[in-house]
Amino acid sequence: MTETSPTQEMWYEDIEVGDRFETEPGHAIELTEENIIAFAREYDPQPGHVDPDLAETSFFHGLAASGWHTAAVTMRLLAGVGFPIGNGIVGAGVELAWPTPARPGDRLHLTLEVTSKRLSRSKPDRGIVVVDYDTINQDGEVRQRTHTTLIVFRRPDSASVG
Repeated sequence: MTETSPTQEMWYEDIEVGDRFETEPGHAIELTEENIIAFAREYDPQPGHVDPDLAETSFFHGLAASGWHTAAVTMRLLAGVGFPIGNGIVGAGVELAWPTPARPGDRLHLTLEVTSKRLSRSKPDRGIVVVDYDTINQDGEVRQRTHTTLIVFRRPDSASVG
């Protein structure tokens, strides 16, 4: 099992079940009151996300990032430094959970584990890789849990090999 922050693009052949990846601390993304409110005004304009005073009396008991904001930050971390898949990350399905709300001041990073993989039965140039990853703040609190099925392409020179 590897534990690394990959810097080179990876192909199906480079990935093994049990591989673990984590974004470097220097690549964490910090949430601020301003960017939480701006995202929510644009995409999820609910009181707990757009108004700090109303948020105090909301379900969240304080300003909280929209789950979709947390998901967008997670994708940025994943695509930017977390799991550099050759030809990009192509999702085939996803399950999300937000066990705790992301808050202003959270510095988010990822931990990821490959849980299964198999070659495509119908397309020899790709495989299916399942990964679980957590979006975690600086205090170790999980803000998002993700279970994702990805289409990962084989290295271009190996796709024709059985």
